[in-house]
Amino acid sequence: MDGPPQSRRKPLGQTRRLPGRGAIAWLPIAWLYRQGPRQTIFNLVLYQLKYRHKWNGATGQDITALTSWIDSAQGLSLGLLAAAGLWFIVRDSGWERERRAEFYLALWLALGSAPKWPPPIPPSNAISFW
Repeated sequence: MDGPPQSRRKPLGQTRRLPGRGAIAWLPIAWLYRQGPRQTIFNLVLYQLKYRHKWNGATGQDITALTSWIDSAQGLSLGLLAAAGLWFIVRDSGWERERRAEFYLALWLALGSAPKWPPPIPPSNAISFW
């Protein structure tokens, strides 16, 4: 065997490369910014801050969209299974700290990316069929 097993290797090289990999996700936005900086800033920031809640019922629609997983059997099951899995990892797993750290990282990544999932708002010219 050459060196320690895969699970024992220190991921320092991967950690150093993480900011570069994260920057790759921003390349489409950088490209759009180069094409039209004013339009890009308006689309990503100003519209969300100034105009998104101008129509009546926007806040109610946001709350409904954020809590709609409760009305979904699949969403509720997924949430309950995730809570049970977290409970197992924290309390009953008996795993080493390094093994649990992988799952904690996944949890923090999910929680950190949650604000990027805004509730959808229908366009003002949407046609209702019911």
